Amino acid sequence: MQRILILGGTSWLGSAIARQHLALGNDVTVLARGISGQPPEGAKFLRADRSLPGAYDAVQGEFDDIVELAYEPLLVDSALDALTHRTKHWTLVSSISVYASLWVAGGTENDALVEPQDLTLYPDAKVAAEHKSRLVLGDKLSIIRPGLIAGPGDLSDRLGYWMNRTAGSGPVLIPEDLSRPVQFVDVRELASAIAAGGLPKVLDAVRQSMSFEQFLSRVAHVAGYEGEFVKASDSWLLEQGANYWAGEKSLPLWLPAEDQNMLNRAGAKFTTPQRQLEQILSDIFEDEKYRGLNRKRRSGMSRNFELSLIAKLRYE
Repeated sequence: MQRILILGGTSWLGSAIARQHLALGNDVTVLARGISGQPPEGAKFLRADRSLPGAYDAVQGEFDDIVELAYEPLLVDSALDALTHRTKHWTLVSSISVYASLWVAGGTENDALVEPQDLTLYPDAKVAAEHKSRLVLGDKLSIIRPGLIAGPGDLSDRLGYWMNRTAGSGPVLIPEDLSRPVQFVDVRELASAIAAGGLPKVLDAVRQSMSFEQFLSRVAHVAGYEGEFVKASDSWLLEQGANYWAGEKSLPLWLPAEDQNMLNRAGAKFTTPQRQLEQILSDIFEDEKYRGLNRKRRSGMSRNFELSLIAKLRYE
């Protein structure tokens, strides 16, 4: 049995990591504010605000691994100052956003990183967290860089949007260029890789990419969708106020042509056993239905906005 400390284990990914460690029979402690929820049953919970002095005072003993999920400099630095000498290993969850060359297909862990200048920016802060952790921890550190994380419980609504849309029978608006790649990692696969240990020093955590066309075909099959996909060009969508990638009025996972290879990394080192794509999509579909197909979403077009664009396309 190993002793594990997770710094932030009450949110979606953190909870998944805690559950995987518990399933392996490990002793799991979670240190977090608890604003996003409670840790899984069986984990010890230390409630603390890591931005405040004394946040780590309640942490007792030595650990086999500490998992850091934060990237804000204050949180990263305070954890390193307090806990570096109390663990055999440290896992930093970073992001593929650290790469300066995301427009290159088949990128690997050896690609150049962003030069951190403004630490209020997500990529810059992630790179700074990697640099500081590497400087302090040396060979005790593993850095895992996930791509888009998906799966049941995802509150970003990006991949789930398409499962939601194909739950109905009406037309669905899609981008015209379906050759662009889609790539993600299932949250449970990512958590399993972290809990299993033995990670390389740096690892891109992504599944094999597929085309948008292949992705939509699988989504439609799982959802039983037999309706019409209505295509629109990038330029037309942008003129109508549609947005890329995520957020309000977006077509989630749709990226500008110059940025499309963000979802097309090699991922050759990520050898964690992977679920069948259909099973992942089915799990997401069931989660969408459980949380409500008509709920307010963080990403994607409202149905009314989408239908208004489809009507305009047909009129033109």
